[in-house]
Amino acid sequence: MSATASASSVRGRQRFWRLTTLVHRYLGIVLGILVLAWCVSGIIMMYVQYPALERSEQLAALQPLDLTGCCNFALNANDAALAVHSYSVENLLGQPVLRLTLTSGEHRILSLADGAWLTNWDRQDLDAIGEHYAAARSWQPPDTATVLERDQWTVHSRFNRHRPMLKYANDDGLEWYVSSRAAEIVQVTAAAERWWNWLGSVTHWLYPTVLRQHTAIWAQTVIWLTIVSVFLTITGLLIGIRQFTAKASGWRSPYRGWTLWHHYVGLVFGALTLTWLVSGFFSMNPWGTLESRSFRAEADRLSAVNAPLADVIATLQHLSQLPAGGVRLSSAYWLGEPYFLAWERTEKATRMAVSGSAAALSVADAQHAARLIRDAGAVIARLDSADAYYYSHHDEREFPVFRLSYPDGDRYYLSSRSGELLLGMDANRRWYRWLFEALHRGDFHAIVRLRPLWDGMMLLALLGVSIGVGTGTYLGIKRLTK
Repeated sequence: MSATASASSVRGRQRFWRLTTLVHRYLGIVLGILVLAWCVSGIIMMYVQYPALERSEQLAALQPLDLTGCCNFALNANDAALAVHSYSVENLLGQPVLRLTLTSGEHRILSLADGAWLTNWDRQDLDAIGEHYAAARSWQPPDTATVLERDQWTVHSRFNRHRPMLKYANDDGLEWYVSSRAAEIVQVTAAAERWWNWLGSVTHWLYPTVLRQHTAIWAQTVIWLTIVSVFLTITGLLIGIRQFTAKASGWRSPYRGWTLWHHYVGLVFGALTLTWLVSGFFSMNPWGTLESRSFRAEADRLSAVNAPLADVIATLQHLSQLPAGGVRLSSAYWLGEPYFLAWERTEKATRMAVSGSAAALSVADAQHAARLIRDAGAVIARLDSADAYYYSHHDEREFPVFRLSYPDGDRYYLSSRSGELLLGMDANRRWYRWLFEALHRGDFHAIVRLRPLWDGMMLLALLGVSIGVGTGTYLGIKRLTK
C-alpha cells in the first residue's frame, strides 16, 4: 500500500470517528434526558405499580349473596339459546344478578329476581353504586362525581367496554370509577399512588393519555425512540472502548473531570444500559416478533361453560346453599361439568359442585386435562413453589398448580383449585420471559428475586446507568451552550 493510500485510510478513519463522536454527542443531548428519565422512573416502579383494580378491592364492597328463591322465571326462546362462555353471580343494588360473558364476547347482565335484562342504568343507580362502595370501604363519601370517557388511569383499551364512566372522588384523595355499562367498580386510585405513578410508570412507559389513547401511534413512538437510544448507546460503547487505549500514559482514558466519569461509568454500565434498552424494545413485541398464541382454545376446553343460558339458569336453580359469607359465585366449570368458586370478602374461595362443596383437582384430573389438550404425552408435576416460568415477583401467582410439560417445550399451568388455565407457555412466550422479564426486571433466577437482594442489585445497576447517562447528557448540554 502506498503512503498516499495509507494516509487517506487514516484520514477516513479519523473522519468516521469524528462523525461518530458528533452523532453520539448530539443524540445524547436529545435522548439522554429520556434515557435518564427511564432509569429514574424504573427505581420508582420497583415500589409503586401502575393502578389496577385488585380482586380484593372488588370483593370488599360486595353484599352477602343469597340465592334463595332465585331464578323462578321463564326465558324466551332466543334468550334461552344464548351460548354462555363464563358467568358470575353477585348482588347489585339489592338484587342478585347474573353477569354473563357470551361465546360471542358480548357482556350482559340478567336479573335473577325476574329474568329482566339490565341494560340502561340511570344516574341515580350509578350514584348509588359509587356511594355504596365508599361506605363499604369505610371511606369518606364522594364530594365530586364526573362523567368521563377516559383519563390517565383508564386510558387502556380494556376499559373501552365500560365507557363512559363516572369518577367519584373524596377529600382523602381517593378516586373510584363506575362503569356506565356494567354498573360495577372498574378502577380505584389513591392520591399518593397517582403522584408517584406520574414520576414512575407514566414516565417510563411514555404513557400520557394524549399519546397512549392512540395505541398504534404510542407503540411506534416507543419502539423507534428505543431503537435510536440503542444506536446512541452502541456508539458510546464503541467510542469509549477506542478511547480507553488512546493514551500510552498511566491513565487509560484521555479525559478528565466529568468526562472521565462519563467514560469509565459508561464503560462499566454501558452494556447494562444496552441490555435494558434492547429488553425494553422486546417488551413492546415489535412487529409481532414475539407474538404468542392466546391459548384460548385450550382454556375453553378445560373450563368454559359452553352451555345455553337455559342450562345455566337450571343449574343455579338446583345449586345447594352457598358457604356462609359468600359474596360472589363465579363459574369454574371443569371439562363441561358445572363447578363454581364461592368467594368471600377475604378472597377465600371454596370450590363447589351443584350438590355442595367439592375437592380440589387431583393428579388424575390433571392427566385427563393433559390428554384433552393434545395427544402428545405430557409430564405432569404438582408445583408448590415457583419454577423458571411460573413464579411470583411483580405479580402474585397462585400455588399449588399442576404443570403439564409437552415434548415440544409447551407448558400449561393449571389451578389445582379450579382447573383453570393460569398460564400457557409456547416458544415465543419463553423467549419473551428471558428477553424481557429476565433481562429487564432481573427475574432470571429465584435467588436473585429474593428481597432485599433484588432491591440492592437493581438499585446499584440503575444508579450506575443513571450516572453514566446523566454525566453524558450534562456534558452534551454544556458543550452546546458554550
